[in-house]
Amino acid sequence: MEKTKLKNLFRKKETSSFSQIELSLHDLKRLLDEILKGVKTIISNSERSEKIEEKIFSRAELAKLLDRDISTLWRWEKNGLLKKIKVGGRVFYRKSDLFNLQKLINRKEKNDER
Repeated sequence: MEKTKLKNLFRKKETSSFSQIELSLHDLKRLLDEILKGVKTIISNSERSEKIEEKIFSRAELAKLLDRDISTLWRWEKNGLLKKIKVGGRVFYRKSDLFNLQKLINRKEKNDER
């Protein structure tokens, strides 16, 4: 709803110490609907931008980052430890999926040291 339309909804009454706005029930519902639409749009855009900004790694990048061979990544995929994303025949991994994997690697390395 445009600002000019919103301004037309309100009738202002001036009193000595404060201003009062009169609004019909129908107009109040319209105003609240517009506010809710705006809030939903803001939340939706925020969620989309968070998803877009999530870092992804190619197989080679992740293997180098973790100092592991690509075959290790493949084995982790097959064992369900690592989720892959296929895009046009290429494989990628989400940064958010790596946290649990990193915990498992650290736990295994601690057990190997004992």
